[in-house]
Amino acid sequence: MRLRTRVLAVLAALVAALPFPVAGQAPITATDLWSMARVGSPALSPDGRTVLYTVTTYDLSTYRSRTEIWSVPVAGGEPRPFITSAQGSNSQPAWSPDGSRVAFVSTRGGNGPQVWVLPVDGGEARALTSEEGGASGPVWSADGSKLLFTSSVTPQGDAMAARLKEIAEGGSEAKVYDELQYRHWDEWEDGLRSHVFVLDLATGTARDVTPGPYDAPPIALGGFADYAISPDGAEVAFVRNTDVPAMVGTGNDIWLVPAAGGEPILLTESDANDTSPQYSPDGRWMAYLAMSRPGFEADRAQLILRDRRTGVVRSLTAGLDASVDFFTWSADSGTIWFQAQDQLFHSVYRVSLSGGEPVKVTEGAYDGALQVSADGRTLVVARQATDRPADLFVLGADGAVVRQLTHQNRDLLARLSLQPAEPFWATGAEGTPVQGFLVKPPDFDPSRKYPVVFLIHGGPQGAWTDSWSYRWNPNMFAAPGYVVVAVNPRGSTGYGQRFTDEITGDWGGKVYTDLMNALDHALATYPFLDGDRMVAAGASY
Repeated sequence: MRLRTRVLAVLAALVAALPFPVAGQAPITATDLWSMARVGSPALSPDGRTVLYTVTTYDLSTYRSRTEIWSVPVAGGEPRPFITSAQGSNSQPAWSPDGSRVAFVSTRGGNGPQVWVLPVDGGEARALTSEEGGASGPVWSADGSKLLFTSSVTPQGDAMAARLKEIAEGGSEAKVYDELQYRHWDEWEDGLRSHVFVLDLATGTARDVTPGPYDAPPIALGGFADYAISPDGAEVAFVRNTDVPAMVGTGNDIWLVPAAGGEPILLTESDANDTSPQYSPDGRWMAYLAMSRPGFEADRAQLILRDRRTGVVRSLTAGLDASVDFFTWSADSGTIWFQAQDQLFHSVYRVSLSGGEPVKVTEGAYDGALQVSADGRTLVVARQATDRPADLFVLGADGAVVRQLTHQNRDLLARLSLQPAEPFWATGAEGTPVQGFLVKPPDFDPSRKYPVVFLIHGGPQGAWTDSWSYRWNPNMFAAPGYVVVAVNPRGSTGYGQRFTDEITGDWGGKVYTDLMNALDHALATYPFLDGDRMVAAGASY
């Protein structure tokens, strides 16, 4: 009886030491993370009344994902499925300019991803493409008569089926490469190239307007949208890299080609990275993103404006020490709205073509996937945080929250104990301020000592941000009873270009001091951190 009593007492003590959350909530698990519906790709209707967006879910029994397109009124209301199918996934919704149709990409039909179109007022969806290499990325012309899309082809323009048949019947699984690149992330290069096509909706004819042995859009260092059609429908702008081999340089350039086909003309001649050409609605201007230093993939991307009449080029963000990663035109062609990382956050800005510095519209929030109504009074963003996966929000033109449109994981989140990021600043190498944050475990007790997980981000030109992650999720690390300490040392983005640059050629110098100083600061500042029980984890750096 004494032994049994002692065992029970020890078990009781161990149970008491475990991090139990508040009543009704539990620490997040890997199953919870994979069970979340992922919100993405919002598309605001031309009349500003409806948002289409994608919802991706994962089946843990079959290890397969599924994406559907949902709809929600901007004025608020219950979201509902808009485009679904019993077979395959649906994604990349794109409204026609008059709002009567929606183009989208679907894997229904059994011949890979293709572009389909659905009448908004009713009717069945129909396929617009049947390309052997699949089709994706639909972009409407201003008059609704054409669509741009991309498809995989052989560099010589041969039928892809013949090429794949040749590979399949080769009698060997060996692969022979005589140029870079031979693999991209989890896919082997197969000798095919991505090309931009122009589809004439009246005739159903699709023309490859970027033939040749180059990817358009490029595989590496591409922008958020690397092809566009002019408002008059006569010209296509696209990005490609003609460096040989392409993977050695950063020479993405913007090219122009007639929408009817013809010889492309090089528009930008910098050896640095130029991406994301977008025409103004009135056709007078082209805006794009440009870096200035060849060979450096983590340079600051500035928002460049080109006068299509005179060829005069100027930067709209020369005075902003931040790298632009997304932008969109106002309907009157007088303003460009854009987004850039801002320390732990991702902020919305606007800049007028008539002059003046960019104006920060949102602050202290991580917003992505910006959409702006035609009258400029309504913004739609995908807002997220360390303790909240992305949902759609409506903002006013001043950045103030009007309403939350989606609560895609409401029931699941209600039963999980998720903790916010708690920022702090420390003194790094050479007296430079360095930012980090803590994430506490569920049922945190400040009187206890907690083991520490010290996270070091990869890149190395990247950053820990106050955003949700399905790959490096701080709440997942904290859930078993750890305090997470994440630090943005030299090389991190969002703190000015000089801060990003100062890891180059100094991989173990200032960045190491920044990390160690910030960790020491956290240990000295927060008495609940146990400096005798620490583990480091990290990504590519």
